[in-house]
Amino acid sequence: GAVRAKALDTSCKSNLEQVRLKIQMDMNTEDQPPASMEDLRLPADMLKCPIGKEPYEYDPSTGQIHCKHPGHEEQ
Repeated sequence: GAVRAKALDTSCKSNLEQVRLKIQMDMNTEDQPPASMEDLRLPADMLKCPIGKEPYEYDPSTGQIHCKHPGHEEQ
């Protein structure tokens, strides 16, 4: 129901925040974004939206990561 959906939304937002922090940390040491999400060496389930289980969209040229589900980008 609604409580489960809210929990999954919160989990996705938390994943995105943690992945973004890791990207920032890696950029500080290498001065460029990681070439792929796998290079972040995070748990695989953290790199996917908990709702649809699809991988987050990552742009290695900018280091930006996004979820395709509406509302998950809001922090």
